[in-house]
Amino acid sequence: CVLTPPTSDLSLTEAYAYGCPVPFAVYSRETSSHTYDDLIENFLLESPLVLDGFPMPEPISTTSDTTPEIDANLLALRNALGQSDITTTPLHIASIMSAIANNGNAPHPRMLQSIREPESDTWQTVTNTTQPSIPMMTAITARQLQQILRTNWQSIQSDTYPDTLSIGASVATSQSGDETQYWIIGFVRDEQRNHIAFVILLEDLDDVQSIITAGQHLIHSIINEILPTS
Repeated sequence: CVLTPPTSDLSLTEAYAYGCPVPFAVYSRETSSHTYDDLIENFLLESPLVLDGFPMPEPISTTSDTTPEIDANLLALRNALGQSDITTTPLHIASIMSAIANNGNAPHPRMLQSIREPESDTWQTVTNTTQPSIPMMTAITARQLQQILRTNWQSIQSDTYPDTLSIGASVATSQSGDETQYWIIGFVRDEQRNHIAFVILLEDLDDVQSIITAGQHLIHSIINEILPTS
């Protein structure tokens, strides 16, 4: 677990809040693999979203004839633990978080929305090809995840925020070779349903407080500079 839970008997909601992968592995074994695979497929991890002009690099393939075969059950377990060969990007994770904040639909990533001249308060919209949003989950599921993320963020840090904003986040780790990577993913949402989804990834780090502090600073910047409440 990323954060130490108060007990080893955890619901899936609690396991997500504390960053504990094992209950999800147990869940995947207790349900049909088809159902679990369908849940993961909704997040398009096999086809990460990219910015126009910045395609994903080709995956590194092995040329060894001695690569061992992995048992299907073991592979399913590794997938559920988040330790399989599936890779992702901060951009794609931000898109998933945006779908949660946007009641289930992820907008297509784009490089730039608007610009302004130096010393000017006037923003000029940049022409982009509008693409339909990508459904990743139902609105009911998205609202449930919003609540889980709000409760989670309140429980792991002491900052207070304006009542007009909905703020949620979670912390996780991943492994890349011998390195530990810490992630924080979350959203800030106002009463008009405008939202900012964010992802911070700190590489080669084994300090959970550093990623929590980074998230606190970013959220306050979003509140003060992007979604002002007054």
